[in-house]
Amino acid sequence: MAVVNILENPSQLQSTEEHQTSRFFEDFDFVKLLGKGAFGCVCVALKKKEEKHFTVKCIEFEEENVQLGNREVKVLSGLKHRNIVSYYNAWWEKNPAWEYFVKKSRNFIYLYIQMELCREENLAQWLKTREPVQLNENQIIREILSAVKYLHRQKLVHRDLSPNNIFFGFNLSIKVGDFGSTKELIVDESFQATNSEGLQDPQSKQVSVTGTVPYIAPELVNSSSYNHKVDVYSLGIILFEIIMGPFKTDSERSSHIRLLN
Repeated sequence: MAVVNILENPSQLQSTEEHQTSRFFEDFDFVKLLGKGAFGCVCVALKKKEEKHFTVKCIEFEEENVQLGNREVKVLSGLKHRNIVSYYNAWWEKNPAWEYFVKKSRNFIYLYIQMELCREENLAQWLKTREPVQLNENQIIREILSAVKYLHRQKLVHRDLSPNNIFFGFNLSIKVGDFGSTKELIVDESFQATNSEGLQDPQSKQVSVTGTVPYIAPELVNSSSYNHKVDVYSLGIILFEIIMGPFKTDSERSSHIRLLN
């Protein structure tokens, strides 16, 4: 069962020195680091009571941006789809639990997100090796489209679809992830038109430029408003690479994208 923990006032948090231990180390055993970025890191951790492995992200937020983190947790907790990485729990701490991976700062508080553990390889790696061989293009395409269609029906726009954000479950099913742990999810609430599938076309004001080159849609960079079609643009490039193979160079990628446009 997914748990939603909302922090209204950052001053409610006490430092780990006052608590003697962090909630992370109370509930989990650190196993290994999976990745580290500018705003935090992600690790494999063993939940002690359940004796089960999970992915745990630790992301730093400035105190004035705590509501942004709360909003992300609310959105993640509402996603229930077989091809989307499952969310389980989230909580805030004053300090990072593993300070050798996340730099401690007095100006930040830290959001921990407990999620489903996937295989370490992602779609970007599969595009290069085509392994495991049990996977096939039709399955991958079908499951990615199923996940994105679900997101759009939830009035959500991913905005950062790329092979690096598409993972594999241990049963080799597709798992779309990375829904803005360090980026804002756009929740579309104003609807104007209806498309041929009966899906309404939402328009959303751009808050910040986010996305991964070359998968980012031009309107995310050049326009003040956009809708779920920015994900369709990203999907077109991803599906092209699944069928034709990954681009070998940036110039090759740019040439093909110009043709697609």
